[in-house]
Amino acid sequence: LNRKIKIKKNNYFDERIIEIPWIINELKKCSGNLLDVGSTLNFEYILKSFPNLNKIFINTLYPEKINYNNRAINYLYEDICENSLKDKYFDNISCISTLEHIGFDNSHYNYRNNSKKKIKFNKFRYLTALKEIKKLLKRKSNFFISFPFGKKKIYKNLQQFDSNDLKKIFKIFKNFKKKVIFHRYVDGKWTLSNESECKNMEPIVKINDNQFVLSAKSIVLIKFNK
Repeated sequence: LNRKIKIKKNNYFDERIIEIPWIINELKKCSGNLLDVGSTLNFEYILKSFPNLNKIFINTLYPEKINYNNRAINYLYEDICENSLKDKYFDNISCISTLEHIGFDNSHYNYRNNSKKKIKFNKFRYLTALKEIKKLLKRKSNFFISFPFGKKKIYKNLQQFDSNDLKKIFKIFKNFKKKVIFHRYVDGKWTLSNESECKNMEPIVKINDNQFVLSAKSIVLIKFNK
């Protein structure tokens, strides 16, 4: 994050260029343990940024191509909607660009071809996931989440959320304080935005398949804490 990055003109950087610095900076200010739902933080340069955290757990459906057991990272291969974790155990939970995939067939992430039942599509399953995450948080804790936000649409591999979805999420965490930040990609760069400016944004889709999303062009970052 401290290195200068040369960016060629017209090159596109996806939403990770916003999400990763944000979550690293936020977690550096935290203490206790961490559960990363979705395994977005499973990179050594990210994991070594948190000497302030006691334990790190990564929850994902399938084993990753690379793991960091040598860094004492705990991997939990299970559906967060049907997890075996202890309630009120975690000081911090992150869910970075994962919520939008919940309820879809994610078997393409099964790199080792381990047998796992396929999940029947359910566009509201993300709400179940959030309720489960809420149960896992301690009385004083932090929950960090990000996802594509804009024009509502369900694609082959994810759904983009809108203001109505945002209200449903806020309702689940109604007793939490919240900080909400919007970003969108316009004029060749990611820029700070707001809910109104993002509401009609659409993601970048695959050439010859406009139902498969490659990356977002507008996102929301939320910190819940209590």
